Amino acid sequence: MRSLAAARAGAGLDEATVVVQAQGDGQFAVLPVGIDESRVIPDLIFGLADALRRTNDGLSAEERVRLRVALHRGLMKPADSG
Repeated sequence: MRSLAAARAGAGLDEATVVVQAQGDGQFAVLPVGIDESRVIPDLIFGLADALRRTNDGLSAEERVRLRVALHRGLMKPADSG
């Protein structure tokens, strides 16, 4: 999870403005309203890829960490289950 926070910081996001909900071995993060998506999203993805490369450096294929990322753009609101 530190890699996700580091990637967000590298994309210029203030972690205090990101709403994070842990979901088992995953994480659901709502980014703040008003960000420059054309800059922040690519920076975030490149930052995640860089963190993953550093994490996996020197590991065998069986030991490597894999990451799946999904993005959604649109209206979000809190609900009973998150």
